[in-house]
Amino acid sequence: MIGAAAFDEAIQRLAEGQPLDRPFPLAEQAYAAFQRAEKLNARYDVHGDAAVLTESVSILRGALSKLPDGTRYRLAYVNQLLHALNKLTPISPTTQHMDEAVALGRVSVEIIGKLDKVPRITGRVYLELAQALLARAERTGDVPDATEAESFAAKSVTFATSREDAAAGPVIQAKAAMVRFGRERNRDDLGRAVFCLKQVYEAQDVSLRVRGEAHLLVADTFVIGNSRKALPAEIYDPLAAAAVHYAAAAELIDEPQQRYYASVQAVGTRALRATEPYHLHERPAEGYWRINKADLHELDSCIEALRSMVKDAPAAHRSSSYNELARALRDRGFLRSDAADALEARQAQAIAANTADPDSVREAGMLQNLGLMDWEIWRNHGRDAEVLTAAFQAWDKADQIVSAGFLDATVAAKLTDADDWNRMRMRLVEAAVQLDTEEPGRGWSRIAMERAEGARSALLRSMVARGTLPAPAEVSPHDLAEERRLLDALLELERVEFAADRRGAPAASSQRQHVLASLRRVWQEWERLGPEARRYVALRRGDRLSWDGIKGLAAPGRALVSLWHGRDGLGAAIQRPDSPDPRLISHSLTRADLTEMMSNYHLEVDPVGVGFGAETWHEPLVPLLADLSEQLSGVTEVVVSPQGQLHLLPWPALLQRACDRNAQDRLAVVIEPALSVFAMLTARPGSKSAGAQVFGDPTGNLPFAAEEAAQVGAVLHAEPLLGAQATRGAVLDALGSAEIVHIAAHGSMSRENPLESGLVLADGSLTARDLLAQRLSARLVVLSACDSGRGTLGGGDELLGLTDALLQAGIGSLVVSLWPVPDQATAALMTAFHQRRAGGQPTAAALTDASLDIAAVHEHSWFWGAFIVVGLNA
Repeated sequence: MIGAAAFDEAIQRLAEGQPLDRPFPLAEQAYAAFQRAEKLNARYDVHGDAAVLTESVSILRGALSKLPDGTRYRLAYVNQLLHALNKLTPISPTTQHMDEAVALGRVSVEIIGKLDKVPRITGRVYLELAQALLARAERTGDVPDATEAESFAAKSVTFATSREDAAAGPVIQAKAAMVRFGRERNRDDLGRAVFCLKQVYEAQDVSLRVRGEAHLLVADTFVIGNSRKALPAEIYDPLAAAAVHYAAAAELIDEPQQRYYASVQAVGTRALRATEPYHLHERPAEGYWRINKADLHELDSCIEALRSMVKDAPAAHRSSSYNELARALRDRGFLRSDAADALEARQAQAIAANTADPDSVREAGMLQNLGLMDWEIWRNHGRDAEVLTAAFQAWDKADQIVSAGFLDATVAAKLTDADDWNRMRMRLVEAAVQLDTEEPGRGWSRIAMERAEGARSALLRSMVARGTLPAPAEVSPHDLAEERRLLDALLELERVEFAADRRGAPAASSQRQHVLASLRRVWQEWERLGPEARRYVALRRGDRLSWDGIKGLAAPGRALVSLWHGRDGLGAAIQRPDSPDPRLISHSLTRADLTEMMSNYHLEVDPVGVGFGAETWHEPLVPLLADLSEQLSGVTEVVVSPQGQLHLLPWPALLQRACDRNAQDRLAVVIEPALSVFAMLTARPGSKSAGAQVFGDPTGNLPFAAEEAAQVGAVLHAEPLLGAQATRGAVLDALGSAEIVHIAAHGSMSRENPLESGLVLADGSLTARDLLAQRLSARLVVLSACDSGRGTLGGGDELLGLTDALLQAGIGSLVVSLWPVPDQATAALMTAFHQRRAGGQPTAAALTDASLDIAAVHEHSWFWGAFIVVGLNA
């Protein structure tokens, strides 16, 4: 065995140019490998040849694996390999490279921690680890990685041995803060990024290149902050500041491509600022902000400059430069109602889309802009169906690109990024609705309903898909067991992320990539086995529900209603069981009208029904409800899938009033987060749980809840657990073993942190966060509590709260409330509901009849309209 001391002495003599006393092949080879790697890294810095970096990494891996234990030179080899991997990651951003780099950085830090004195390369070690963590955070959106990168970058400044390294630390801190801003939208992170970069670009003892890059980054930060309206208040004119910083970057940077980018962005930002009054406000139905002649002159000047600049655009910046030109032309064309500008903008945007990296998020963004330009040409310059179809196709391709990456994204990324893309998806729906009017009979109504459903609750859909599904006959039990193992690992990662304040968990995104790679290999093999296996895989992946899948849910007697609110007002797609295509209906309702309606709803119904006077809040919905009533004639059950704020409305109560049916023909209404979730719940095997468990008045201050529990327990033949017996543990045990669970208790809702919403039990609250960590199996759960079904709208039309958590945890059917409910009336309603179910009625029909029994006594919907059925109509 080779001793570390002898090895270290040999390496030292070689480094000093002295001959060895005797041959020492291991030391000579290790030293030669290190020297060779250094030269390769230097060659890459000059020529940019990725092959030499790959060779350097291979050489260093081999040398590192042969070093004797205890050598003091291990730190140098580890850090040199980390340095090479950090250079390689932007070229080949694989999960393997990023994970290896982070692991090596941690090894380096661990070695330093064991040394008696701080080595000279400590600052460089911290900097390399910070860079590795930042690279992974930028790729995955992982907030803990970004925060850790910022921390090590700050430490690196303390130990820096050069001004360049001292400047690199704040740059990494700024980039890490921007990653965090991208996930959490906290304006403090933007302020932090600006502060860090200011230290660099104002420093006089760093290179012009480094100062120029800092100017470039701070300009990007101002533009992003302006678009998100999230900059600190002291930054008065962010676009003007951004243009100044871009111009400064163009002066200081000598690298041609970066200099070109900065120059184009300087002009593009000036153009954007010239039209800022127009950008600051969403376009109302009529009347727009006007900009003065000086602004128009500036815009004209910028367009001419951009036209000239795009001719010389390097390949790497061709897409972004044409995008800047297209945006400026589009704005001028709109302001002057100039069709020529609009068409030229469209041509420039098409080049921007065609020259973006294929299947990248950038390409999706360019396609989104292209679709918007086609839409505006169609709307403002002649309503040609071909132009509208082109808009649809651009948005559709962008949606395919984004959706393809959904499975890989962290939970935080899914929630944060979804809103931007869902606005585009709603434009897809509106385009399909309009095309159905212009080209009837060509399947556009099917596409509209399919895309409306595909735009909502994708996260819930994907997590429900991890549960139990009927196994395809073509797949062996051994393969199914392996898939189950991988799914459980993925589900655990996602639940931890979801419960961690939507910020993700350390390294979870990297672990997910490994699990997903294995799952993809399994699923790809299964898809070749036959149609049943292909359908199974589509469900498992959480794919958007196809039209055939939607149509299949419209069983005899059941209609499906998909509701949305877009820029053009309220829309609905109704699929009856006896119709080949859905019927589309639309009604005007501006966003301001919707906001006013929701405000009136909360005033009249939500907080204990002020005065119990006549209800008027629903009047803007009357035309829509009248059309729905007509379309639902002859149907006994309707499954409603709302979007956005429409989730918060009592659709069963609204439809009962609109349809005004007799007692023998009442409409049973089931609410779904999305029809795709309904499809997955329908595909689940039946629950094997048995019996019932009832809980009541855990806190001892709800006398009617205790009475309700006693009455419901008598109907269900279950001894109720009251007061101190209604504990968190008892409830969780019941949710995992009983078929029916009824809980009459206080509910608590947190709008700021919906995962803290929960049920107040004898020994504390059982929150949505707690439920996400469980595997539950009850067939029906009734939450007879205030606000138990009222969630907070998150990104991607996800309704976060108790309902979402219970569905994810495995519950198939829920009865929950949308507002604080009256104790005595609720006790009577719930007793009647369970009596009707015991008599053979399905859940939704039983709830409808029980609710309307209360309505016959108390007309105001506060008394009877809060409860809804979510999930399966058990």
